[in-house]
Amino acid sequence: MKNSIVIIAALIVIIISSTNLKAQNKKTEWLNGSWNGIGYQPLALNHDVWNIYLNYDNQNEVITIEYPDFPCSGHWKLVSANKNIAEFVEYIEEGKELCNDQGKIIVTKIDEKYITISYFLPEIFDGVIAFSTMERVIND
Repeated sequence: MKNSIVIIAALIVIIISSTNLKAQNKKTEWLNGSWNGIGYQPLALNHDVWNIYLNYDNQNEVITIEYPDFPCSGHWKLVSANKNIAEFVEYIEEGKELCNDQGKIIVTKIDEKYITISYFLPEIFDGVIAFSTMERVIND
């Protein structure tokens, strides 16, 4: 009997978590598509700049990120979202020795064509460590 209750409780938690994630992803439909931009790190000694390529497939709930100038790449995991802002955690999969892993990412919708991205590394630095304004890629 106790095992049945534990299994039912676990299933309820899974269903609620899945429903919440789907609702969050619906809130990020504005981010769907491909985006290009330049990242800026003003506090770096040489004021680093680099290219950023972001692709979000909202239907499959996959966000990939590439920093070809380092080079490194990975994916973002959604933490929370509403109709104009989303918070993610970045997981670097390629080039871990070149890029910081598990940074906090805040994406803000400007309009249908532009978004801004703010990068945070709370374990290392108090404040924004890098930022970008990105433009939606329109495929003809």
